[in-house]
Amino acid sequence: MSEFRQDPITGRWTIVADNRSARPNEYATPPPTSSPSECPFCEGHESWTPPELAAYREPNGRADGPGWTVRTIPNKFPTLASDRPFAPEVPRGSPADVRKAGFGFHEVIIESPRHAPILPFLSRERVREVVEMMRERVRSLSSTPGVVAVVLFENAGPESGGTLLHPHAQLVALPEVPPLLGEEVQGAARLVRSLGGPCAFEFVLSE
Repeated sequence: MSEFRQDPITGRWTIVADNRSARPNEYATPPPTSSPSECPFCEGHESWTPPELAAYREPNGRADGPGWTVRTIPNKFPTLASDRPFAPEVPRGSPADVRKAGFGFHEVIIESPRHAPILPFLSRERVREVVEMMRERVRSLSSTPGVVAVVLFENAGPESGGTLLHPHAQLVALPEVPPLLGEEVQGAARLVRSLGGPCAFEFVLSE
């Protein structure tokens, strides 16, 4: 059985086909072979990562040492870098070839000192800490000069593009609003105007 469903925020239509879950998978991904002893995100391997930006840890705990529950570090292989100048577009001889430096910030939130479980299976207390860290880092990056949007995402497993099994999320701070995010903001505002409610996303969750 399949059906069309409309996103009330953006107005985009999506096809949901539950029967496709039974289709054969000829290209199954082999399970990753990484182990806690090889993982830079596991507790005890803090020196394997860039110095931490923020962490929740035991009282009197040492920065970049063990004893933490949630830890944020710069991405070692960033998509964007803060040391690149924030500058307007630079034409390169053709109207179709306009570029600018990749200014921005790319951070990793390590959600647990242990290699497993992933976020949905952490305790309520640990999930709360992770969400608090996410909020703290989004607010910090949002107040940084040159940043106008912060995108939070999570890769779980190789099928999503993740290269490490250890539970973690990523934050990318951008000098421009991505088109999809802009659509969602505008759609949320339209829904609030039509319903008269305080928050479009709370309305969707309550339905």
